[in-house]
Amino acid sequence: MGKVDDFKINIGKLEDRMIKELLQRHLISSTDVLYFKLTADELDVNGAIYAGDVARYFQAMFLPKPIKTLLYRYPVKR
Repeated sequence: MGKVDDFKINIGKLEDRMIKELLQRHLISSTDVLYFKLTADELDVNGAIYAGDVARYFQAMFLPKPIKTLLYRYPVKR
């Protein structure tokens, strides 16, 4: 079993791929104002909560272990 330090993933590319998938599945229509949070339990996209098959699909594709949460927000709130 490898260490977490050995785990390498480009989060930016992962986010880009997920955004493209959200657009293709018509879960979003624009990336102008976008928030998503993907956890082992659910997918929250701009306040719409997805569970079941939709969430499991995105978890399998975009939530590699040991990552537990993928969070994205644009524009960034300061």
